[in-house]
Amino acid sequence: MRSDLNEFLTKYLAIVGAAVMLVGFVAFVVTAYDADRVDNQYSALQDISTPSSSTGS
Repeated sequence: MRSDLNEFLTKYLAIVGAAVMLVGFVAFVVTAYDADRVDNQYSALQDISTPSSSTGS
């Protein structure tokens, strides 16, 4: 019984660790890409709505 638990935990932690590393890698790549953008371009993480100057009263 103890060897079954050990095998299960080993496989479970390997899968969870791989998922965490994959998410971390993707987050690192997206952050590095976003940091290298031109300042005049909008990022997907920014709110691109700007107040209109023609709607003032």
